Amino acid sequence: MKGMVFLMKIFKATWILFFLHAIMMLAHSRGLGDLVGSILTLPPPCSLTVSHLLHVVGGRQEFQEELMNAVAEASLLRNRMPASLVDLKVGNRIIAKICFIDGICWAAKMVEILDYDRPTIHAIQALILVQRYCPVIPISKVKGCSERKLRYCFTEWLEGKPLADELEFSRNTSISIPEKLVTSLAEFIFNLTMCPIPMNECKQSILSLD
Repeated sequence: MKGMVFLMKIFKATWILFFLHAIMMLAHSRGLGDLVGSILTLPPPCSLTVSHLLHVVGGRQEFQEELMNAVAEASLLRNRMPASLVDLKVGNRIIAKICFIDGICWAAKMVEILDYDRPTIHAIQALILVQRYCPVIPISKVKGCSERKLRYCFTEWLEGKPLADELEFSRNTSISIPEKLVTSLAEFIFNLTMCPIPMNECKQSILSLD
């Protein structure tokens, strides 16, 4: 009898989570078609990123299928926890914001699959090493990678603005940088240079790229 009561409580709690997740998604997300449509109208250079990846996968419908696959892959990495696509960000690559039923969100960085993708491999290896040896440094933790027609690398979602959005450009191309940003950036770089990553680990990472 106690076991049945326990199972009923688990069942109710699960449905409450599903319900809250559905409400959150309705409040903060748009339909897949609307999200893709919104990035199709972006100005250059973002439009170049979008048009290139659409060309790689074969068109808009195929790209939407890639997004659905990225959500499914993220769900698998968290033991099939239900997830939804919430937003798309575009820079030199497309980043999908994927949120799970428990409120945790990931970033899926979507890039073309290349035989020798040195920048992506280098970035992932660097994040993993910093995550392993200096966990107190605030970086986006790597959760895994997968691929279909595109490669998706999953990391924690970090709220904030790109560095370029924080900078103020004047007509004579001078740059105004907020004092808080300078302090935070200096602290981050100092902590990063002091991270005690073993030399042999660095050499292995470099050799794996060659």
